Formats: sequence, C-alpha cells, structure tokens
Amino acid sequence: MISADAVKLYKPSPEVYRLALKRMRLQKNEILFVSSNSFDVAGSKNFGFKVCWINRPGIPLDPLAPKPELVVKSFDELVETI
Repeated sequence: MISADAVKLYKPSPEVYRLALKRMRLQKNEILFVSSNSFDVAGSKNFGFKVCWINRPGIPLDPLAPKPELVVKSFDELVETI
C-alpha cells in the first residue's frame, strides 16, 4: 500500500506520485494510474503517468483537464481492455 501520509502531503503534489516510483522501482511510463476521480486524472497525468479514468457515471471530463489514455466504466471493463 502506498499512502500520501508518508510524505505528509496530498495529491496533486508531485511528491505523492513520486512515492509510486520509489516504492515500485518503476519509471513514469511504466505505471498506469487508475482512478475514478477526475482530479486524480489531472494530477497524475500532469505528473507524467499513463492514466485510466474509471468513469462510472459517464460524466464528461473537465474540458481543461488533460485527457487520460483510457476511459472505462468499471474495473471489469479495465481488465477486459488491458
């Protein structure tokens, strides 16, 4: 488990996303950040991760936000897609 508590900051602080790089010993382009929160899509995409947005309610993404690489409606759909 990776928690923002380790750096005493909250997303979208880049330090929070860097935790994943450190803990998992991966590069940004090796991580698919998955979230159902549009603010997480923006923060993680701006950090440099590939992003999947689980858009359960089918709402539009903020037009000013960066676009995720993948949009699905459920974890099941994500598993089928990847």
